[in-house]
Amino acid sequence: MDNKKKEMLAMLTKLADDFQAQIPERITKITNAWNDVNDDYNTEKQTNLLRLAHSLAGTSATFGFTDISTAAKALEVILQDINSLDVLKEKHHIICEHIDQLTIASQTN
Repeated sequence: MDNKKKEMLAMLTKLADDFQAQIPERITKITNAWNDVNDDYNTEKQTNLLRLAHSLAGTSATFGFTDISTAAKALEVILQDINSLDVLKEKHHIICEHIDQLTIASQTN
């Protein structure tokens, strides 16, 4: 392997390691955003929560954290269906389960 390939591999490895170190903080942000949505539902807060889940799903997939990506994507899909406080209340338990699954997935990586 030539030096350029080694340098590129080292950079990618560092990016993956940096991302892995950020996973607990990202899940905490998702949990906090979920709590914010529950405390005072509005579309801005719901959009923020959806964005956080989407970002974690995509970045996790990019770096090969399949379990986290799958759990975050499942959460994202559920959140996309929320368009009112009534729907939020209806899906509350399911969303909590998905956030729990996300936490579990992060502990196995």
